[in-house]
Amino acid sequence: MMLQNPAMKEKYKEMKERGKKVKQMYIALGNRLLRLAYAMMTKKQLYQSTQEGYCLQSVIAGKLRNKAKQALFYNRYVQV
Repeated sequence: MMLQNPAMKEKYKEMKERGKKVKQMYIALGNRLLRLAYAMMTKKQLYQSTQEGYCLQSVIAGKLRNKAKQALFYNRYVQV
């Protein structure tokens, strides 16, 4: 997700410019991903990015190519 998400890529670049070590950056971004995943699961909402052109639905569709698996994912984890 860090490579596909423009916001995470921007955070990575900011930390790199501040002189953070690679291991520190991965830990910080991993912690951020965990917080986002927990919030998404508890609120049953998809991630809303402020970046133009980023759509989580297309990422999910790419990972879960089977339409039945996509429907199962949305039924379990997303309130419609």
